[in-house]
Amino acid sequence: MSLDSLPPGVLDLIARSIKSVSHIEVLMCLRHDPDRMWSAQELARQCRTNASMVESQMRELGPLVATIGSSPSTYRYNFESEISDDNVKALLEHYRTHSRSVLDAIYSNPIDTIRSFADAFKIKKD
Repeated sequence: MSLDSLPPGVLDLIARSIKSVSHIEVLMCLRHDPDRMWSAQELARQCRTNASMVESQMRELGPLVATIGSSPSTYRYNFESEISDDNVKALLEHYRTHSRSVLDAIYSNPIDTIRSFADAFKIKKD
């Protein structure tokens, strides 16, 4: 399965919000039990990472995560996000069944950005 096989909404979600596999794992936990309020420590234990990394990921996931309170914050999946839950569901399903395509999409993103930036400095020959 190639990048072309991923739905456009999934590719857009990856480009806008998903920077690493750990983002998907945290999102998977949140969406699996959407009514649960998670602390950073609980998510860290579940995803086998540390709480400060989880807090950073929550900020990076932006509208996909509802943050409740401030000190300490708790988190839950945000069904009311402007990002379609159908795209999140499709992303998680593709990650389970075709992880290679999802990984390619995640990790090709920075290369495309760098390539676009570098192309801006190319001198065109007439």
